[in-house]
Amino acid sequence: MSSTNDTAELIHRRDLLASDDPFWPSISLLELRRHLLLPPSVSDARLEVAAQMATRKAAGDFAQWRRVLRARGYKRLRDLCAHGRLSYCYTQAVEAYAYKALQHNVRVVLHQRGFAGKRIDE
Repeated sequence: MSSTNDTAELIHRRDLLASDDPFWPSISLLELRRHLLLPPSVSDARLEVAAQMATRKAAGDFAQWRRVLRARGYKRLRDLCAHGRLSYCYTQAVEAYAYKALQHNVRVVLHQRGFAGKRIDE
């Protein structure tokens, strides 16, 4: 019988998507789902596949940064004291690529408010 800690650890491990290259930070699938405001109809498996594709594309876009930093002796982005901005940009790129991959088959409904305050669905 598994304990609560074992279950929490399993959920934590399933939530984090590790990059192909350990230089880049892991992506939280729960945070990605929350940031993209995905409907429940998007399965966890589908999100994970889109996120994997997105991390590969983002890593390709940021490959020059990685090469330069590795040449300076950094094995992981988090080893760099001022890694916050680059990490943020990488994460934003992953979110954008994942959203693009998902939107192909996901109906995204935008809600806007008109001048009278009534909701307008596009």
